[in-house]
Amino acid sequence: MTKLRLFESFSGIGAQAKALQNIGVDFESVGVSEVDGEAIKSYAAVHSDTSDVEVPSEEEMQAYMEQLNIPLDKKGNRIKLKGEQLEAVYRASVAIKNVGDISKVKEFPSMDLFTYSFPCQSISFAGYGHGLDRGSGTRSSLLWECERVIEQQKPKYLLMENVKALLSVKHKHNFDIWKEWLDDMGYTSYVMVLNAKHFGIPHNRERVFMVSVRKDVDTGFEIPIGREIDVKISDFVDYSVEARLPMDKQRDIVRRDASLQTRIKNELNGIEHEIPKHRIDGLGQVYATFRSTVVTNHESWYVQTLTTANQKVYLGGISTEKLYDDSDDLVNYFWSRELSSREYWRLMGFTDEDYDKAFKVTRVPYLYRQAGNSIVVQVLEEIFTNLLKK
Repeated sequence: MTKLRLFESFSGIGAQAKALQNIGVDFESVGVSEVDGEAIKSYAAVHSDTSDVEVPSEEEMQAYMEQLNIPLDKKGNRIKLKGEQLEAVYRASVAIKNVGDISKVKEFPSMDLFTYSFPCQSISFAGYGHGLDRGSGTRSSLLWECERVIEQQKPKYLLMENVKALLSVKHKHNFDIWKEWLDDMGYTSYVMVLNAKHFGIPHNRERVFMVSVRKDVDTGFEIPIGREIDVKISDFVDYSVEARLPMDKQRDIVRRDASLQTRIKNELNGIEHEIPKHRIDGLGQVYATFRSTVVTNHESWYVQTLTTANQKVYLGGISTEKLYDDSDDLVNYFWSRELSSREYWRLMGFTDEDYDKAFKVTRVPYLYRQAGNSIVVQVLEEIFTNLLKK
């Protein structure tokens, strides 16, 4: 059997390739389309080897970057790279067969599976809401560039992913136009809204997926059902990270919250109990991640949706060992801190090995953004299993 040929547009750090690898699909990456230089480096670190890439002159590398229109900043402006940074992005881009800006590409490689998780900034409730009308020039309107890929290569399978707002009244007319076009092109499409918390990750992340199968090979697609969450947020916590909230702030949190005081007392007394959701004003959602074995098996919380924005997601928990030297006994056993970038990657379904590889080539702020911009790998695993293996 020949290898499945995968092309990932708007590839980010390669969640689709990771999912295919995890479920044992024999595939070959024939290319990606990505313009974020830091994401390109992280993708290559996780999926490829850049050591064999020959490095030409700086002028030739600059010309290559200009041809692919990479990298771009958040506003779409060109950034002229130099020196080691230029070489790093060049090596990574060549290693992963990056074609760059999809709107500039004339010829695409032959492919069997085309994935297009096009930008959500102009659709998302948390974004600018400028829409994705054809010709509007918004980031999300890059969807329409995917027409050329599909017309040219006629892949057997297509996979779209985006935010749930794509189905809202404001944007659904464009989505319907897109589906009708796919039907005219000879594809049967299956639309689903899936939440990561139903696929083995304690992460409340709802996303719209659409699988489109060329009608001449379509034998039906079974939409994944998911299951009740069977993991705990505490399973994903990196306990080597110290609590970062100042002691006085943690003291204030405990002292002003009677329900939290009760929970701490119950834990220290070894009383098993169901854990209610807990919100601390001014800090956003706090998710209990217990070191205590007394209640670990009862804990079934999940984090709110991780995004690319500079938001703070907090973890909080109660230790059975004294953490601080303070007169207030309850405060001594309470800890709280921001979610780390490693934990972001874990909650998107990537391994610590993946994270460590990316950590070597980029900085922590980018690691947060890359995770928030990705797709939960385990959700993709279920989709690809139903599409390609069943």
